Amino acid sequence: AIGTGLNVRPIHVIVKEQRNPRVAHFLRSMRTRFGNIMIDVSEIRRVVRALATGGLVALLGDQASFAESVAVPFFGAPVPTFEGTARLALRMRSPLLFLAPVRRTWDGYECVFHEIPYDDLTELTDENVRILTARHTAILEQTIRQAPHLWLWQHRRWKYAEQP
Repeated sequence: AIGTGLNVRPIHVIVKEQRNPRVAHFLRSMRTRFGNIMIDVSEIRRVVRALATGGLVALLGDQASFAESVAVPFFGAPVPTFEGTARLALRMRSPLLFLAPVRRTWDGYECVFHEIPYDDLTELTDENVRILTARHTAILEQTIRQAPHLWLWQHRRWKYAEQP
């Protein structure tokens, strides 16, 4: 949830259910403990409905994607990257924010939001999806470079990257 005091808004978090029931239970309890709402990645209508009604939607943009996904630069290599974030933003014209953890605290993390501008991308085209995906991936790379200890390096982000 985001906010302070009485002005807290739940976040609709897009998740992929884990195979291990114990892991799934643990992650669900951690993700919902402050009022967040989980939406399975397959339930796109719920995601669109949340955005259409002014809800906050969170996607993890640092996960390894499928080999056929749009490839954008990431640490010097073109890496397949989930394009759903860009497609949703371009389709819904929703503000696109990148949440960057700044430091670990006793209570969790201090974070900074970066707005990703895309007013110049007026249509939902494959090229605009690639451009917007590259923009948020560049911010991810910059964030990792500033605090590499805060990123979970086991994501295997380069498993489908083009080899030089």
